[in-house]
Amino acid sequence: MKNNREIFYGTSALRFYNKKDVINGKVIKINPALITILDKLDESLDIDTIQGKVIEEVEILLKQGNIKTLHVDINFDDYSNFGSDGPSLNSHIFNISFLERLNTIAGLYEVFLNVHLLTDYPKIHIKEIKHINVGAVCFQLEVVKDRQELKEIIGEIIEMGACVSPVIEVVGTDRFIPKTKKEILEFISPFQDKIGMLTFQVEATGARSSNSFGMLNSKEIADYINYFTRNFDGTVQMQGGITTETIKSAIKLGSEFLVCGTEIFNNKLGYSSMEVIENMLKEADKALCIERKE
Repeated sequence: MKNNREIFYGTSALRFYNKKDVINGKVIKINPALITILDKLDESLDIDTIQGKVIEEVEILLKQGNIKTLHVDINFDDYSNFGSDGPSLNSHIFNISFLERLNTIAGLYEVFLNVHLLTDYPKIHIKEIKHINVGAVCFQLEVVKDRQELKEIIGEIIEMGACVSPVIEVVGTDRFIPKTKKEILEFISPFQDKIGMLTFQVEATGARSSNSFGMLNSKEIADYINYFTRNFDGTVQMQGGITTETIKSAIKLGSEFLVCGTEIFNNKLGYSSMEVIENMLKEADKALCIERKE
């Protein structure tokens, strides 16, 4: 029997809902990428200060009440597929004790952590966080060498009571070319009943929405996502290029979980994180109204 974490991430909320549910973030879930908070902080700050700043931002969001999940990208030094202009490493900041602290704070508001492990060795790092009741664990699918390893990774995540969410790299980087969608689907198909949420990285790994290539609006991405989801019963999460302007496109592609960081925490128009999320959820409601009419 699935627990509340697996149900939250792995069960579609698009079957029965109303406008109030959408505006309150219960249908389309904005998943704030906490890593982007670091982008605006002075790198010379000590770890305790940086962690304190992250907590401040998180508590502002949680008190608003329309955020149900927080996305924690952990960039390990053992991950080999970042591009040459990839993001900074942050595993020393989002360390085990800080994850425990974040999870405790989130739990006070009945919010789940979605941890994204950017590492070549997901099994090792999953074991490190196994005692933390995170909601979902994302891991890079391209680093998994065979189905036996995939089976073991999925087993570890299920054992900890979290939702299983492999990350499918759609674009890749200058150091990594993704396999074809046919190869990827064949690789994961024996385990689809164990996967609660498919996460699609629709821009280069670690890219920010401020320097995205607009892939969300392309027919290529639409065809790619549809190829995987036509026989998939779980939910879809998208990461990369999610903004107030692109949220409708992401929803049209079937995404219920939207990882968004730069737009929220470093908004180019100067909106606060609360204002951005409110605006995004209003756009989500418009998108769903269009879907219902069609």
